[in-house]
Amino acid sequence: MATSNSKDSDIFATALRLLTRRDRSEAELSAKLKQLGFSASAIDGCLEKCRDYNYLNDQRYATERARALMRSGRGVGRKVLLDLRRRGIDETTAE
Repeated sequence: MATSNSKDSDIFATALRLLTRRDRSEAELSAKLKQLGFSASAIDGCLEKCRDYNYLNDQRYATERARALMRSGRGVGRKVLLDLRRRGIDETTAE
């Protein structure tokens, strides 16, 4: 049992470290944790915990990402939507 708690703690600490560097979509964080070798069930639990603490919020991420793209001149209209979809944001949230 201690191993499981240790693993849960490890994945959450890893997720927090990744989210501290920059905001991420759920899909991006999930893919990165999977790439680092964490199990699907551990990732699901971690994502839920991050959402509960409001550390992970796709709506907020999409809004901030769109603003940043528009401010920098790198995204207008459809380009913003395509960028958000590429980062795992669902169509409704991206709109």
